Amino acid sequence: MASTSTISTQHRRLAGIDIVKIIAAFFVVGIHSFLYDGYYNYSIPNDKVELAAICMRWIAYTCVPLFMITTGYLMKNKKLTKKYYLGLLPVLFVYIASSVICVLFNKMHFNTAYTAWTFIKGLFMFTDANYSWYVEYYICIFLLIPFINLGWNGLQSKKQRFCFLFSVLLISVCSQSFFIGKTDAIRLFPGYFPRLYPIAYYLVGCWIREYPPQKRLVSKLLAFAGVLAALAWLTFTSFFDSINNVENNSIFLSRHFNDYGAFPVGMTATCIFLLFFDINIKNRIVSMILTILGKSTLGCYLVSYVFDSLNYADFNSKYGTVSERLDHVFPLILKIFALSMLCGVGLHLLYEGIVLGVKSINQQADEAERLEQQAAAAKSKDTE
Repeated sequence: MASTSTISTQHRRLAGIDIVKIIAAFFVVGIHSFLYDGYYNYSIPNDKVELAAICMRWIAYTCVPLFMITTGYLMKNKKLTKKYYLGLLPVLFVYIASSVICVLFNKMHFNTAYTAWTFIKGLFMFTDANYSWYVEYYICIFLLIPFINLGWNGLQSKKQRFCFLFSVLLISVCSQSFFIGKTDAIRLFPGYFPRLYPIAYYLVGCWIREYPPQKRLVSKLLAFAGVLAALAWLTFTSFFDSINNVENNSIFLSRHFNDYGAFPVGMTATCIFLLFFDINIKNRIVSMILTILGKSTLGCYLVSYVFDSLNYADFNSKYGTVSERLDHVFPLILKIFALSMLCGVGLHLLYEGIVLGVKSINQQADEAERLEQQAAAAKSKDTE
């Protein structure tokens, strides 16, 4: 049986969940900066000053796991009903609207040619919006969630749920992370299902929802220590892998962890989630703002491509070397994030406006039908 704290958590939306989603969206913009500023073609020198950039890269890399863990936390109790599938409508609306924005931008800015067929094909292939691979993932996990929940909630004890979670982590997250050796490495765990990591992260979110840690200082300190330990692991291994990557000019390299499903990446994301998820803000205005921003993160994610494309060409021209770009990129990340979030909020409010409009039309139609029925009944009575 769930504890009292678990039950109370399940019946309210904590502001911390929106904070986690906003952080994840900011990390999306941050991780893309390493792509656009040429970092992955940068020859990393054997200088400890490079550790800071590598560490920042790994912090930003937790963006996708954070979203996936949040999905598990929020969706754990969803059941197989007709109403459940309506929950996909806001995602599809934001996806299609973002796709239109990206297509128009590519057409005007890059002179990319589109036809009606290539646009429709791009929607189904998830290529019209350049970052829309995540939407494809979300639709797939969304269709599976009621059945995953039946399995999770059908287990009888904490021990059984732990064994379920541990088993999925073992064959996905752990299997692609733990090796003996370097170039001729031996995998320690069977790894036939490494791409199951989205389900593993979903179950991590379910576990935290089911058995949330007590909101105490020691819990937060342990989570913070977990973040530091995992980041240290990622940073130092990547640094040594990179400077020893002589055959490729010492460009960035992580032999076993450069994947969203790698264990230290998942550990970092889980601990970041634990630091923020249970923040409860009583101020209604602040809470409302955070809720709106939290619900706008998908649009922010997808539309950020436009602002990435608009800003990095001039930025890279202004700062000729990757080292200079790393020193000056943070204000640009903030700018792109703010503009992307503004567009995300606009898409969210547009969807909410359409929903309210449809409800209003339906209510008016229902009211008109009711009045007609009353008039018909009155006329029938008078005739009698």
